[in-house]
Amino acid sequence: MFGSIFSLTRRRHSRLTPNPLRRIIFTTAMVVKASEDPFSTADMRFPGPNGMSADASALLFRNGTHVALRIECSDGNLEFTDNAYIGTDPNGKLYWKDENDFGRDQNKRCEYIVQSVEYNNNKYCRVRFWNKDTGSSTKPFAEFVARDDQNTVFHTKVDDHSYHGVWTSLELNTARATVQKASGQDIITLTTGTRGAWGISANWKIPVSITTLRSLSINVKGTLYYKQPSDLKDGNFVNYNNDRLVFYRSALLAKDFTAYFIPLEIRQGKLGSDDTLEMPGVTGWPQV
Repeated sequence: MFGSIFSLTRRRHSRLTPNPLRRIIFTTAMVVKASEDPFSTADMRFPGPNGMSADASALLFRNGTHVALRIECSDGNLEFTDNAYIGTDPNGKLYWKDENDFGRDQNKRCEYIVQSVEYNNNKYCRVRFWNKDTGSSTKPFAEFVARDDQNTVFHTKVDDHSYHGVWTSLELNTARATVQKASGQDIITLTTGTRGAWGISANWKIPVSITTLRSLSINVKGTLYYKQPSDLKDGNFVNYNNDRLVFYRSALLAKDFTAYFIPLEIRQGKLGSDDTLEMPGVTGWPQV
């Protein structure tokens, strides 16, 4: 998950000759069926001595016609975004040859395509990246591959989705946090332990129109992710469901977030809502 320490490896194997018998078949559902493990395929596509790989995570999101992708690679100090920062996360590896191809922090637009790949009855998420000037007619300069046991690509309906975005230096801080609400009360709080001379705290009132949370008692531990402490005070809007809480400056589809919270037990639904709820009026953030 985000904030963990990833292992960056330089693969030192000889250049491999692509197997001419390897074939890819597109089904009507656009799932790519491959005769080789996608991780092995990526190893061949980005071989040594200069080939690089590092653990990475993807966030995939769809809301109606709005689709967003985010790739985070901690040890590569890389982050790719094309829009919002929210969704579900397959964890895998990012492969590349030349770091200069990313155009990090240069606002260099890159094209990508998201694909669901099936191999040996297992599902994988694959995202390939091209220089926007050369397009997909050339070989991709980077590739993200992950096991997709939750079939995230299918459920978020992003299979075969293509768009463009930019690579930047990863900027992210973390803190252990707890989200709490007493049964019958309409105030939700988020608090962390002390970080230096100050702790992090925020609270918001459940709107009258949202009745599903009011009777629940909530006590969920997890991790709060944010870029800079000074950004937190602008998070006056929360997008809320069992998978995560995302804090924004204004609206749901804002491009940048101020913070987000991921439960430690994401599959148990303890935050109380499978549906995504929108709640304004978040206050109490530290004024730093």
